[in-house]
Amino acid sequence: MSVVGDTLSRRDIAQLARAHVEALPDSLVSLVGERFARTFYAYASASADELVLTERDGAALIGACLVSLAPETLSRRLLQRTSLSLHAALAVHRLPLRAMLASARGPKAPPQPPGPEILLIFTLPEVRSRGVGARLLARCEELLAARGIPRLFVKTRDDAANRALQFYARAEFLRIATRTKYGKRLALFEKPLRGTS
Repeated sequence: MSVVGDTLSRRDIAQLARAHVEALPDSLVSLVGERFARTFYAYASASADELVLTERDGAALIGACLVSLAPETLSRRLLQRTSLSLHAALAVHRLPLRAMLASARGPKAPPQPPGPEILLIFTLPEVRSRGVGARLLARCEELLAARGIPRLFVKTRDDAANRALQFYARAEFLRIATRTKYGKRLALFEKPLRGTS
């Protein structure tokens, strides 16, 4: 089942990639580089399995939300359908290779329950704490619930300094598990969506 997100122009995608790298400098997409971030958002905006929502101030993008309807296949799809391998090879010195290898070899956590996952919500630093993220999240929930999707997941760094933990708690997400990925401890949250059966 596809859910339609925002229509993005090439200019929007370039702006979104720059904003992503600025707002989320430690994300793998940012570490691979801004050129890959453009490829990533071009792929996500055209994919029937991803939903890209944006918040604007005039023509300027100030925030975004990216949801995958098929998060369990996203890495494979990115490897098969984008230039991720090439970009990653060029950025190998910036990637947390030890943590990635240890994660691949380590014990496997039980699979995440099936369902859409928020991969990221971000706002530019100068507009944080102004409700942009909350509006993006509310819009995402409305779109998914309107299509009968019963629940939504999100993972975020399990660190007391991470403001996202409080953001998702205020939005009525329930913590259901802890995961480790690439050496980072992540809290897994779930939220039943209103208006679905």
